[in-house]
Order: sequence, then C-alpha cells, then structure tokens
Amino acid sequence: MTIKVYTRKGDDGSTSLLDGQRVSKDHIRIEILGDLDELNSWLGFINSEGLASAQTEFVIHLQKALFNLGASIACPDTEKADEFLKNWHDLPEEMENEMDRLSEALDELQWFILPTGNPIISRIHVSRAICRRTERKIAQFAKEATVNPLIQMIINRLSDYLFVLARHIHHKMGVAETPWNSR
Repeated sequence: MTIKVYTRKGDDGSTSLLDGQRVSKDHIRIEILGDLDELNSWLGFINSEGLASAQTEFVIHLQKALFNLGASIACPDTEKADEFLKNWHDLPEEMENEMDRLSEALDELQWFILPTGNPIISRIHVSRAICRRTERKIAQFAKEATVNPLIQMIINRLSDYLFVLARHIHHKMGVAETPWNSR
C-alpha cells in the first residue's frame, strides 16, 4: 500500500507543529523551517558538485544537524525541543576544527571578497547567504519564544564554515578571489 504525501490539511494556509498545534504557514517558526530546508537543499546541491570525500561526509553531517535543528524549532515544548539537539553540542567545535583544517593553506584575508569564482564557489556563497538569513530569523524568533542557544551558535558557525569552504575551494582550484573595492 502506498502512503500518500498529500493530506489536504494545509489547504487553508495552516500547518502542524510537532505537538499537533496548527499555525499559519507564514508564522516565523514555519519561515525558519523553510529557510533550514532551503539551506539543507543547497548543501545537497553543493555536495553533488564533487567535493573531496572528507568534505562531502562533513556536509552530510551538517545536513543531518539541520534536520535536528528544524525538529527543535518545530517543537513548542522546550524540553522536547532540546532532545533533538542532545547529540549536536560538539558541532560548533567540530566546525571550528574543520575551518582550521581548511584554512591551513589559505592566505590571511586582507579585504572583503566578492561571492564569485565559479559555479560551486558561488553556490557555497548562496548557501552562506541563506544561512545568514536563517540566523536573522532565528534571532528575531528568540525574542518571542525560547530557542536553545545552541541553535544560534550552530547556524552562526555554519555561515563561517561555508565562507571558509568557499575560500578553500578557491585555493584548491587555483581560482583567484575577487576583492571588493568601493568603485
């Protein structure tokens, strides 16, 4: 028997949170879930570009984390929401270690760089921008609801990681970074 994807319950512009509570599809909680889904999809797109296997594995690790962050956001009960994060407390440090590893061969950044270079580098920068947008929405949401600080920490570190990953790929591919100037 095939399970149908459609339920028709959202035809009125509402959707369910994990506790069954119905909210409008434009609720900030749902906006954040949409941004996390978009970011996760872009990470999958980046992975389809042929990253090195260690990077591919790490990006998949990040994608799994994003699902857990989304589940936590989708759960209004903070105690239950925190359960989705219990295995992810080391992720900020893991990302820092990975950034340190990726940065070893990079020159110190002397200027702002434009988010360009080639298709994979540009896609990483799009992902970084989506991550920053998500971070802003989470910060806004945290003003009205309890959000585990780990979520904000992971999203903030993820945008840093994506920036370093883009620079690393610039270096590995021999693609020059394009510095920004005011004219």
